Amino acid sequence: MENQPVEVHDPIEIENAPSAREQVSALYKSARELVDIELDFYRARLGYSQKVLKRAGLFGVLALSFLSTAVVALVLGILMIVASYYGPEIATLIVTITFLILAALFALLAKANLRKLSFPELSGDSTDEPG
Repeated sequence: MENQPVEVHDPIEIENAPSAREQVSALYKSARELVDIELDFYRARLGYSQKVLKRAGLFGVLALSFLSTAVVALVLGILMIVASYYGPEIATLIVTITFLILAALFALLAKANLRKLSFPELSGDSTDEPG
């Protein structure tokens, strides 16, 4: 084995070393500062996320309004085409009934898909079907 040099501490340095209480206090202060910095980071991140979500929501609402306008234009176009064959009253009935049937069909499909949404562990359902 090789001889390892032994560290010799200066007695003045040891006397000026912080006590255990001071070290714990400094550790607590550092941990508290770290928590404050982390909280500030997550607050800033939340603020940014809120702005992004507001903007995305606005664009989503605008997209839905343009989509509904396009659907109205489609319905009016179909109504004008059918009216040229059967007259305006019959064409209105045909287009209205057709779109009501389509709405009912999609409502039934939505209802069937919602039935698949179950969490047996939360509600006590005994079905083992995956969603």
